Amino acid sequence: GGELCPSCGQLHQAVDNHLYNFQDEVDDELMCNICLQPLLQPVDTPCGHTYCYRCLESFLQDSDFCPMDREPLTFPSCRKSTLLVRNLLDKLIVFCPFHPDCLLTMQRCELEGHLQNRCPGLRKYQAKMVEEKCQQDQKKEEAPLEPEASSPCGETFFDIDAILSMDSEYSSVTPMVPWTSPEPGLVNPAFEETDEDCILNLSTSGT
Repeated sequence: GGELCPSCGQLHQAVDNHLYNFQDEVDDELMCNICLQPLLQPVDTPCGHTYCYRCLESFLQDSDFCPMDREPLTFPSCRKSTLLVRNLLDKLIVFCPFHPDCLLTMQRCELEGHLQNRCPGLRKYQAKMVEEKCQQDQKKEEAPLEPEASSPCGETFFDIDAILSMDSEYSSVTPMVPWTSPEPGLVNPAFEETDEDCILNLSTSGT
């Protein structure tokens, strides 16, 4: 479930980590021992273990120890992993999630830009969603609502902006300190999603 994420192109809840399809097996040293996936926004504990930011933050809401060695642990005592580690993770090769309509592979850090600007698979997916919504509206004609705009199929679209907003759930997330904040210590690496330029411009026929 969840919304289609504009950053990774997969369905997940806004509070969950992004999802990726990796081309190759990832080294164990780059894996999170909580979610068992390649690290996202990695943080190091004082006892020498590394976890995804969101995984560890969620774990420590109910616990006060390191998941690996059960040493006492508080979230503020953790620090961002080194730039070297973060770069290694960002350069992992992933498949576009809209395979087979898009067969490209790229570095993990490049996927968001690919989806926003160049992915033919995402455009095809969006067109399919519009078509399905149009068909659903045709079936509901026996219980019409107040029309807001004419649809391409001759029926009425209702709140089309909300329907087509692929990251509406993300807009409700409380803004947090950016991951790139220069302040010392662990900062909150909130994802800085932006709305995709994929809103459908509807126009009514002249009457």
